[in-house]
Amino acid sequence: MSVYPLITIFGATYATIFANFASYTASTTRTRKLIDEVARFPLPLPWQNE
Repeated sequence: MSVYPLITIFGATYATIFANFASYTASTTRTRKLIDEVARFPLPLPWQNE
């Protein structure tokens, strides 16, 4: 019975993070380039690109 609220909280948190990430992606070209690199490589290592 106590699992259901956890799923709701997790879903709301995930939706908020996804919405913030989507708006950040739309306003940043560097993020778009990073997403292209992530789509290109199965295991991206962002700290090696710095």
